[in-house]
Amino acid sequence: MHPIARLRRALAPSVVALGLVPMLAGCALTDGLDAGRPAPELAVDTWVLAPGGRAHDLAALRGRHVLLEFWSLACPHCRDEVPEIQRLHETYGPRGLVVVTVHVPLGNARVSPADVARYAKEAGITFAIGFDADGDTTVDYDYGYLPHAVLVTPDGRVAWSGSLSFFDVEDRVRAAVGATR
Repeated sequence: MHPIARLRRALAPSVVALGLVPMLAGCALTDGLDAGRPAPELAVDTWVLAPGGRAHDLAALRGRHVLLEFWSLACPHCRDEVPEIQRLHETYGPRGLVVVTVHVPLGNARVSPADVARYAKEAGITFAIGFDADGDTTVDYDYGYLPHAVLVTPDGRVAWSGSLSFFDVEDRVRAAVGATR
């Protein structure tokens, strides 16, 4: 592992706990992973919601498009996007899209997996939710702000990564899913 990646991984729990996620991106905001590179496996600590009763690892989802969304209950924009993510899940799931989200605790907000599960139930969420308490997935995906979306291709590569308006996300999801169906 590269020394900088090792340092980021070592500092991730403290940085996430303090709400300093941009530090993980080298003190600058980043759009995350470059298109075309393999998507890292999800290193979440707990699956808060796992439809089908199983964890959602990307290797098992090969052959399908996967929309990853990184979010936090402590992020107002993230909470605003949750209904849209659910709508994308309901609309494009039958066409082959799998929606997997990763909750990232931020700042001094003391949010537990049970808090996220309670929120998911109240919001009517039916997509998968992982809980990244130690920040490993945050480091692996190298993003600097929330909410953050990543579309993974059926062969496990990053199609795009960034924080986009839902109009843009839906256009990209529709184009990707429509291109293979």
